[in-house]
Amino acid sequence: MSFDIIILKPTDPAVDDISAVEDVIPLGATDIVSKVFNHSFPGCTEGAFISGNDFSVELMLSGEPVESAHLTLQFGKSWADKSERNFQVLLAEACRALGVVAFAVSDNSRIAP
Repeated sequence: MSFDIIILKPTDPAVDDISAVEDVIPLGATDIVSKVFNHSFPGCTEGAFISGNDFSVELMLSGEPVESAHLTLQFGKSWADKSERNFQVLLAEACRALGVVAFAVSDNSRIAP
C-alpha cells in the first residue's frame, strides 16, 4: 500500500489544506532540493530510500527551479506506529530545511511540518 504526498511552498505558509493554496513560489534549485531530501531519505531521488521492512520513499521533482515535489511512501511489512513517527520526523526535517509544506493527496490535509 502507498501514500502520496505533494510538497509545495505556498505564499501563505500557514495554510492547512492544499485546496486553500492560492499561489506558490519555487522550492529551490533541483540540486538544493535533492540534497535536502536525500539527507533525510538517502537515495530517494535516484530510485528509492528503503527503511528496512518498514517503508520506502520515492521523490519526483517538477520544474527547474523545482515548483513542486511528489513523494510516494510505500508501506513495508513491518509498518507500525514507530515507523510512522520516524517517517514524520524525517519529512518534517526536510520540509523545515526548505521552508515547504507537505500535503496528503488523499484528503488535501497538511501533514508536515
